[in-house]
Amino acid sequence: MKFNGTTASATSWSTGAIGVTVPGGATTGNVVVTVNGLTSNGVNFNVTTPVATPTFTPAAGTYNSGQTVTIGTTTSGATIRYTTDGSTPTSTTGTVYSSPVSVNTTATIKAIAYKSGWNDSSVASAPYTLVAATPTFSPTAGTYTSNQSVAITSVSSGV
Repeated sequence: MKFNGTTASATSWSTGAIGVTVPGGATTGNVVVTVNGLTSNGVNFNVTTPVATPTFTPAAGTYNSGQTVTIGTTTSGATIRYTTDGSTPTSTTGTVYSSPVSVNTTATIKAIAYKSGWNDSSVASAPYTLVAATPTFSPTAGTYTSNQSVAITSVSSGV
């Protein structure tokens, strides 16, 4: 089997299909298949590249305070859509990403990237869990000989 003259080996085959790893750099052109000495007339092929799956910064996880999340893709010129309501975004649904997303309650951000002429990326999912940090007491626990005013503080804001 040859893609634009570059030989490639079949990885699987059946009555109606041949699986093959397309050689690097072969994106469009003519594929010629030779089986038992018989050569096909050639069939045009077009390899469509998927857009890189979106990534989230900071990474999904558990935090003691709200987070400002940046969503990106390494595919230049791609558009990202995202959701925070549990639904799955597509190239036509969800909010078009234009600035960092504020996460002030436990939520899952889902995102997809797309670009004309390319296959859509896989949907990426990033759960952010917000929990209150352990409070601190001042003065600390102990035995006192008089009444004490106790201040309770936490580094968590709004959680």
